Amino acid sequence: MSLRDAQRRAATRLTKIFGEKCDNLLLRLENYPGHKLGPEDCVHLWSDLGELKFSVWATEVARQSQDLERSAENLEARLRRQLQSSHDEMVSCFEMGMSSIIEKIRASIASAGIFAKGSESGLSPVGIEIDHDLLNRRDKLEYSLMLAKYLDLAPSPKLLGDIPDLDESLEKVLATVLPRLQEARDNPTPYPNRFPPSFWWRQPHGRAGR
Repeated sequence: MSLRDAQRRAATRLTKIFGEKCDNLLLRLENYPGHKLGPEDCVHLWSDLGELKFSVWATEVARQSQDLERSAENLEARLRRQLQSSHDEMVSCFEMGMSSIIEKIRASIASAGIFAKGSESGLSPVGIEIDHDLLNRRDKLEYSLMLAKYLDLAPSPKLLGDIPDLDESLEKVLATVLPRLQEARDNPTPYPNRFPPSFWWRQPHGRAGR
């Protein structure tokens, strides 16, 4: 996929922002041995670096900028060193971050489910809410899992067992909510080709469209 100039500039800015976040978090771990990141920081470290590694837009930017490509490779190497020197702490960080995302998605699924069943108030979620609360968080979960697999980090059986149940609930809610939003021309994911094909929640027809 070829990005247009405006899209390329936006993707380049986002790549730099993600890189700076990861750099700052890794510096905290490198400069203060024994320092532990909180759940939100763990989410940023794993998901942002995973997105830099595997997202369509970031890989497109990296192909066009050797500096950004080298920067992403450097961040990956530093995370590997942290896994080698502080393995248990980094595994704990990963699990804590993933559990944090899962709980937030579950809460958002419950809220969206109220609207999916019909609300007497007549209120309904808007596309930006569904994107932020459900789709983007599921993106973060998947990018983190992809990075963990790439780095040979095995998630706990409990974490892996939580995901199928989460996806089943997510699929049911999206099957009801997305058509309503699309009909109202408020599509929360109008560019599914900007995501890896495995991101079924970003595809027009969900898992059936994979």
